[in-house]
Amino acid sequence: LKQKLGFKGFLVSDWDGLETISEPQGSNYRDCVKLGINAGIDMVMVPFKYQQFIHDLIDLVESGEVSMARVNDAVERILRVKFVVGL
Repeated sequence: LKQKLGFKGFLVSDWDGLETISEPQGSNYRDCVKLGINAGIDMVMVPFKYQQFIHDLIDLVESGEVSMARVNDAVERILRVKFVVGL
């Protein structure tokens, strides 16, 4: 979507949908964060486990399992759209 089609927007997860990546649901939240972010989700809708999400994402970046370049790409995409619409 992003490389082949040149999509310049950002991808948003479903509300509380990140943990549905694992089977059974939520059995490995850290892995769900890693898979979702590395798959290209830029904005994750985390209504309840946001503290765990923040902790896990920081740990994943520090361990190199999620690259800082991937985080920077997500931030750039979100900010680009906000600037375009005047936010």
